[in-house]
Amino acid sequence: YTYVVAQEDIGKRIENVATVEGMSTTPVYAETENKRITKQITDTEKLQDDGTYAYHVGNKINYKITVENVSSEELTNLTISDFMTYPDGARVDSENIAVNKLPFGVSWNAQRWVFEIKSIPSRGTVTITYTYTVDKDDFGKTIYNVAALDGAETEKTTAVITGARLEKRVENKKECYLPGDIVTYQITVTNTSSAKLTDLKVKDEINGK
Repeated sequence: YTYVVAQEDIGKRIENVATVEGMSTTPVYAETENKRITKQITDTEKLQDDGTYAYHVGNKINYKITVENVSSEELTNLTISDFMTYPDGARVDSENIAVNKLPFGVSWNAQRWVFEIKSIPSRGTVTITYTYTVDKDDFGKTIYNVAALDGAETEKTTAVITGARLEKRVENKKECYLPGDIVTYQITVTNTSSAKLTDLKVKDEINGK
């Protein structure tokens, strides 16, 4: 795009900054004799051909754990462990944890969430959902997650944190510009990963506008 130098720009330095932001789910489950635990990422639009999920900074990863009582008796005092690859639980949005209206307890301990479920009726199901917000420190990393119940572990879910490289230059650069001169800028956004990036927003400001 181009910018035409105005009369009021005389004697001023034109600053221009560009930023880029925004940068079928297959459940994985494990079974014991009387229960089944399933762990999945529910963001179907993020699913890649290799079975991983691609995110960029600012995205929320939506997790879902389902525990099914497949027996004819009530199950009581269940402890579900949900392991994350990062020891910092602060980035997990604990206020968004939900356990389909049943009484439960939750705590963060040694890289994992621990959910305490008081009971599940025969043939009943408990669903746990929560989100993880990707921040700038996660860029270029892979987040693994595994749920476990009574020694049975699900296969891991895999979220790959990808991103874009932003480059900006002035095509007709010179020492100074006169009113009426045209300044031509070029912005290039490069996907640095093997995954498709979606919902990117490029913000470009000239003198704070």
